[in-house]
Amino acid sequence: MKSRKLAKQTARCHHEHQGSDRGGAGVTKATVEEIHRISKIINSVNEIVATISMAVGEQSAATEEIATNIAQASLGLGEVNENVSQSSVVAGGITQDIGRGEWSCQ
Repeated sequence: MKSRKLAKQTARCHHEHQGSDRGGAGVTKATVEEIHRISKIINSVNEIVATISMAVGEQSAATEEIATNIAQASLGLGEVNENVSQSSVVAGGITQDIGRGEWSCQ
């Protein structure tokens, strides 16, 4: 009796083991497929990051160009202010000369 019971248990374990091998192969295949799917997602994210990085670089270059243009405009305005100041001094001198009667159109 014991030997029959042991034989049945052995056969059942053997049968379960064979089934788990088949199931394991299925799990392995599914795992490989999931890893492949995750790899595709990672590649897509890398492409997005590269696109964003390129756009940030272009924006940085544009910002630098704008800053340079503002600095040049500021220098130009400084020169205009200096010219206006000099013209104001000259106009003030002419006004004083006219007031004293020292200015003539000759």
